[in-house]
Amino acid sequence: MTTNKFELEIEKIITLSIAIGFVTTVATSAFTEVNAQLNTNSNTAGLPFERLHNEVKARN
Repeated sequence: MTTNKFELEIEKIITLSIAIGFVTTVATSAFTEVNAQLNTNSNTAGLPFERLHNEVKARN
């Protein structure tokens, strides 16, 4: 009986470890993508919405 409970606890730990690894990987990937987008925008404009602001200002 105790061996079965122990195996279930090990299975829970392994599942949780896999889930944490997956979430960490997705979060790191998303952060890297956002950071790359911000770097791309900062090369063309100081603020992310500065280009849009300038276009609206030019039309008015």
